[in-house]
Amino acid sequence: MVKKIRHHWIYVPFNQRVSLVRNFFKRILFIKMKQKNKKQNEFIVVNQFAQVFCGLRGGYPQFDNNWEMAKPLLNLEQFNNVQRGTIDKLEILYL
Repeated sequence: MVKKIRHHWIYVPFNQRVSLVRNFFKRILFIKMKQKNKKQNEFIVVNQFAQVFCGLRGGYPQFDNNWEMAKPLLNLEQFNNVQRGTIDKLEILYL
């Protein structure tokens, strides 16, 4: 395999290529395992009228009085997206 480094081409021996690929995949597996092992705190979103977030309809957040229909969220990015779609005041309730 020939590799270009800053306008210079160098030859990488086969055994180094194998170890580079092996280390690359080990790092990917390690990162994925760390992400799986993270305990994710689920939460539900409640608006100012005590209605829970139950999903999106037409690209806008849908709220309902039925708490059994509540859709649990996993990260704050999801909450921020829900918050952008409504003018209601929202709260987070961790499960």
